[in-house]
Amino acid sequence: MPEKMVTVEIKKVQWLGNRTYEVVLENGGRRFSLYTGLCEGSAIVRLLRKEKTPHPVMHDLFLSTVKGLGGTIRSAVITEIKDEVFFGRLIIDQRLCDGGTFDCRPSDMIALALIAGVPIEIVESVFNEAINTPLLLTTNDGSYGDEKAVEFFAAMPNISHPLQLLKDVWGR
Repeated sequence: MPEKMVTVEIKKVQWLGNRTYEVVLENGGRRFSLYTGLCEGSAIVRLLRKEKTPHPVMHDLFLSTVKGLGGTIRSAVITEIKDEVFFGRLIIDQRLCDGGTFDCRPSDMIALALIAGVPIEIVESVFNEAINTPLLLTTNDGSYGDEKAVEFFAAMPNISHPLQLLKDVWGR
């Protein structure tokens, strides 16, 4: 019997410093956070703002490859959570073969879902676990619902903006 799915929407994406973005996903006022790196978070922000890049980036390449092979992304699903880390799968329909499901990091899966215009789904049992896991909770004002998360990010060197990382690393 197929597992029941919950469709989630991106409530917000915010830069936390030290190469980390928080992506808040929500359904019916119930929300949880997942955390992603600089490149993935920046891609999600760019896609939400409908900003174009001067040349295709990896997510564009993946989608154009799928389309070029006669396929379409049917859905993007967060399938499990282990030790506060999410796992996902892309479901692809492809006319030249049976299509299939492919393991995918949720951050990349979210970016691909935005490009392809498909909903972001999460297995209901995983959603229920996520909204009850303190590190993954946020309050309505966007602050963390758990001191563990505050301590985690506070312990890292503070980078105020993604471009600051470039300046720090390459001296530009």
